[in-house]
Amino acid sequence: MISNKRILIVVPARGGSKGIPLKNLRKVNGVPLVAAVGKIIKSLSEIDQSVVSTDHEEIASVAEDAGIAAPFRRPK
Repeated sequence: MISNKRILIVVPARGGSKGIPLKNLRKVNGVPLVAAVGKIIKSLSEIDQSVVSTDHEEIASVAEDAGIAAPFRRPK
């Protein structure tokens, strides 16, 4: 929380990229990209909540395992 305001991070993570399909599941230093983002978000004490906006079940699952909420799937 900053100045009594709640902070929400929305992580956009499409599954259907034309350039690099499923790039958010690609590993960077052995960790899926979306999980690496979750690790960074956890290190930020000012953040109250984080959510992933995705159209792909596996991306949502990896994000949730990394502490990013995935309350919905957007249409493809």
